[in-house]
Amino acid sequence: MASVRSALVTLVNASSVTSVAAAAFLALSYITLKGAGDLRPLIPLLVFAAGAAITLVALNVLTAGVGVELLATAGACAAVWLGATMVERALASSHFEGYAVLMGAIGFLQGCLTLMLFIWRRTKGTARLGPPEYRHSSG
Repeated sequence: MASVRSALVTLVNASSVTSVAAAAFLALSYITLKGAGDLRPLIPLLVFAAGAAITLVALNVLTAGVGVELLATAGACAAVWLGATMVERALASSHFEGYAVLMGAIGFLQGCLTLMLFIWRRTKGTARLGPPEYRHSSG
């Protein structure tokens, strides 16, 4: 069980970093191409990046407590909903936008993995994982 939990932590870390990087890249691309006049389309990217950043803090900072984990879980729920909505709207639209499908899928995956990890941690009562040097191998 510890190896599955460790693999899930690695997947959540990787998907969170990917979400932050993809959101930053898309935001920079948008501002470069369209300017900073109307930044409302960047709100979904901000939601993904903020949720992923909170998840990274909850997983990798030793002093993060239950409050941060609950905030990360709420952010994961938002990422799942927003990701599914983005993919649905992009696929139903007459003008296909691949970045919306890709970012929605990344956010959805990151949210699902985060929910799996934090719900597992709460239901199993496992110890905080913290940075790698402080992780316990108990399941």
